[in-house]
Amino acid sequence: MTDRVDELGRILKRMLTENQPITARAVVGSSEVLFHHASDVTRHPRRQKLLKEFAARQTLILEAIESSSRKSKSALEKALARKQQQIDELIAQRDRTPS
Repeated sequence: MTDRVDELGRILKRMLTENQPITARAVVGSSEVLFHHASDVTRHPRRQKLLKEFAARQTLILEAIESSSRKSKSALEKALARKQQQIDELIAQRDRTPS
């Protein structure tokens, strides 16, 4: 049983690294021949716990990515607004300057 738990850990690490959805069904698809049904993962307490831990880890990572994406977009919008203001000031300055 420990071997299957260890192998499940390796599968889940790979799935996390490759950004694959972490579900019991997805584990079955990624495990080739080790697990044949989702219940092979979920009915054993240690496997179920490991699956839940990795699913929670993936959720945290995805939330962090989403949060940073929003912050980056906001920062980009602010920088763009500052640059547009500088452009407008330079255009106004150019128009005021006699040729």
